[in-house]
Amino acid sequence: MADNFFVGIKDSTAIRKDLLIVMRDSLELLKQEQLLKDIKAEKLAAAEELKKELDALAKLARKLRLKLPKVALKKQKFTKKQAEQEKPAEAKSTKQKVERKPAGKSKLQLLEEELANVEQKLKDI
Repeated sequence: MADNFFVGIKDSTAIRKDLLIVMRDSLELLKQEQLLKDIKAEKLAAAEELKKELDALAKLARKLRLKLPKVALKKQKFTKKQAEQEKPAEAKSTKQKVERKPAGKSKLQLLEEELANVEQKLKDI
């Protein structure tokens, strides 16, 4: 003789809705976790490829150093006067380099402008 016991649940539709929302959120979390795992795997593969390329580049640099002729460089002695004359010239050239930066907008500025446009459209709606 099997006794079946039933429990009455008030507002069962709200409970079902809450359960479905929790299930949806957990599925989204699982999806994000899988995406992160995929990104991590791609990152590791790219790092391994970079390491191989750097090793190959180091081998080529060693071969190049071996094949280049060895030349003794003469050391020039500078007087204090010559050193002082070269310093201002170097300072001027660095200032010119800094002033020549392109006037283009950075990615951050472009994103901020885009965000401002979206916010403006939301306000208009």
